[in-house]
Amino acid sequence: MITNSNLSLTLTPDNPSNCDLTDAEIGKVVYHVFTVFDPQTTTIVENAAGEKIASWEWSDVRSDVLTLGNAPPVSSSVWLKKSMVPFKDTVIFTGTDTKTYKWKGNSLGSSLELFSPDDKSSAIARFTKSYRVKNQNTDPPTYTTTPSQLVIAGYVVSGDFSSPDHEALRLQDLIVVSFLMLEKSKRARDKSVTNRVNTIAHPSFTLSNAVAA
Repeated sequence: MITNSNLSLTLTPDNPSNCDLTDAEIGKVVYHVFTVFDPQTTTIVENAAGEKIASWEWSDVRSDVLTLGNAPPVSSSVWLKKSMVPFKDTVIFTGTDTKTYKWKGNSLGSSLELFSPDDKSSAIARFTKSYRVKNQNTDPPTYTTTPSQLVIAGYVVSGDFSSPDHEALRLQDLIVVSFLMLEKSKRARDKSVTNRVNTIAHPSFTLSNAVAA
């Protein structure tokens, strides 16, 4: 299980394409995520020092085009490789340590969890969706909202981060980038499914409907 030495990154607002990822313990912004629309829709991720660590151009018909650091642009599907069975629920990527990491829970209705090849039973990162908590001790009852968070295991982020080449920090960057891309895609699919369901459930209002009414 993830220990108490975790790095908990709060998404504010709850939008993987436009948000600050803030250390929940100290309130410091660790990553800044924003999307521009000219000349193409592109999401950019910067670290706390304002350095761009990744960006990806959106595509409606193909995979997004990803640029990691100073590396050449590639199709995101080259780096984030989705499984075909079961239902693209898992996605793998290769870290800077050449190890293969696996995101589980990429299907709709699930929450993303990341596993390393060294320990396939305990998640090294986990996304917790935002949820409301009801306080029945007040009259009338009040609600508080627990924000969405990406939690990264302490042993991944521990160490001396004074060097930009520190392996743990570079892995942390890749965890954040891969999560943001997958969560953005999941929410787009969820919206598409919801829209299709609503269309089926609510037939279009036509002139004949209006006359009959």
